[in-house]
Amino acid sequence: MKSNNSIYAFFVFLSLLFWNPLVFYVVYRNTPVITIKFWWLFIAVLFAGGLVLIYFIRKNKLGEKAKNRTLTVAFTLIFLGLAIMADGLIAKPVKKTAEGKVIKKEGLIFEPNSTANYQTTEFNYTAQINSLGLREREIDPDKKGAFRIACFGDSWTFGWGVSLEDSWPHRLELLLKESGYSNVEVINCGQAGQYSRTYLKNMRSVLPVLKPDLVLVGLLQGDDLAQLYENHGSFRNQPKAQKQEEEENPGVSAKVKYIFTVFLQSSFRNTLEKVKESKRKPIEIKDDWISQAEAIRGAFNPLQQLRFSCLEDTVQQLFITGNLNPGLLHYYIDFPDRNFIFNNPAHPATEFAINELKQDVADMKTLCDSTGAALSIISMPANQYTGHQVIRTPMDHLDTWVMENNKIDSMYRSVAETNGLPYIEMTAHFKNLENKSGYFFLFDGHPNEKGYQEIAAQIAAELKNRQLIKK
Repeated sequence: MKSNNSIYAFFVFLSLLFWNPLVFYVVYRNTPVITIKFWWLFIAVLFAGGLVLIYFIRKNKLGEKAKNRTLTVAFTLIFLGLAIMADGLIAKPVKKTAEGKVIKKEGLIFEPNSTANYQTTEFNYTAQINSLGLREREIDPDKKGAFRIACFGDSWTFGWGVSLEDSWPHRLELLLKESGYSNVEVINCGQAGQYSRTYLKNMRSVLPVLKPDLVLVGLLQGDDLAQLYENHGSFRNQPKAQKQEEEENPGVSAKVKYIFTVFLQSSFRNTLEKVKESKRKPIEIKDDWISQAEAIRGAFNPLQQLRFSCLEDTVQQLFITGNLNPGLLHYYIDFPDRNFIFNNPAHPATEFAINELKQDVADMKTLCDSTGAALSIISMPANQYTGHQVIRTPMDHLDTWVMENNKIDSMYRSVAETNGLPYIEMTAHFKNLENKSGYFFLFDGHPNEKGYQEIAAQIAAELKNRQLIKK
C-alpha cells in the first residue's frame, strides 16, 4: 500500500513541477495570460491543492477511487505541460534589434510573410510582406552605419498598382545612390487606405525597431483631411463610445471565452503559427473585390443606387467585375463632394480635420525626436489638384475648379511650418507635365510607374537641395 501511495504521490509531485507559480510566470511572462487574474488564482489553488493531496496520499487518507481520479488529473496536467514545452521547442529564431530587444511576431504593420495578388484591367502586381511585416525586401534591424530613411503614408507610399521596385521609396533610394549617396537605405512603411492617425500608430511600432535617421510622411492631397473627419468627427463619437463600452464590459460568456482562448493561443502559439503557415496561400484580391462590391451594392438605398447609375458604364462594370477597389464606392456614392469640402479652409469639417492633423504631426515630431530621427512632410499629388486625367464620377468635370482654387497645399504647408518641419510639395511639377494621361491609372486614379518615378525624383531633388540627407 505504501508503495502504491508513493507512486500516486510521485505523479502528483511531477505534475506540480509543470504547474506552479514560478513556472507559470516564466512560461507566460510575455503573453496576455500573465495579466488575467483568473489564471494566477487557478495556478495558486492548483499548486496548493496538489501539496495537500500529496500529504493525504502519504498519510493514506484517500480512498482508491479518489487516488485514481487524482492520478488521471496528474497525468492530464503532465501531458499538457509536455505539450506546451514541445510547442516552445519548435519556435522560430527570434528577431531582435541591435540592442537585443525582441521584435514582435505579429508584424510591424502587416502580417509577416504574407502575399496578396492584385490583378485588374489596369495593373497586375504582387505585394509581398517581409518577416518584419513591411512591404519590403528583408531588412536587418541593425542599420550598420547606413543613413536610413523610413517612408510612411497611404497607398501612394505603399506603391499601389506597381511592383515594390517601382514604388517611390525604392525609386528614391535608387536615385539617391546614383547621385553619390551610396550609404542610403530607404524603407517602405506605407499602408493602403490609411491616414495621419494610422501613420502615427505605425511609427510607434516601426521607429524603435528600425531607428531611421530621417522619416518622410506623405499626406495625400485632401484625403488625409477627409479621413480624419470621417473617422474622428463628432458624428462618429457615439458609435465609438458604445463600441468601447461593449468592449470594456463584455458579458460573462465573452469573458470566459476570452480567458480560455488567450490561454490556448499563448500556450500553443508556435504550433498554431506553423499550422497557419502551412495553410497560408497568396490572397487573390479580385475574388474578394467582386464579393465585396456585390454586398455593398446590395445594401444601397434608392439614392445610393441612383448615384451608382450615374457613374460611367465602364466604371460600373469595373466595380462589378472586381477591377476596381470596392472601398472607392464609399467616396463615389456617399461622399462625392469631399474634395470641395476639404479644399475649403473655412468649412467646419476642414477646420476640425486641420486641428487633428496638426496634433498628429506634433505627436509624430515628438516620437521622432525621442528616437533621434528628423521628420519631413510631403504633399502627395492627386489628379484633382494637378490636372491629370482620371475617370471616376460625374464630379470629375469640376476638377479644373479644384485645381485652380487649390487650398490643400497651403493648409498642409501650415501644418508643417506650425511644427517647425520641412515641407515638400510637387503640385507645380505635376501640373507642368505635358502628358496629362500618362502618369496616373485612368480609372483607379493612383500613380503608375511613371508617376511614382516623378514623385521619387522630386523628393530626391528636395532632400539634396535642402541638405536633409547625408552621404
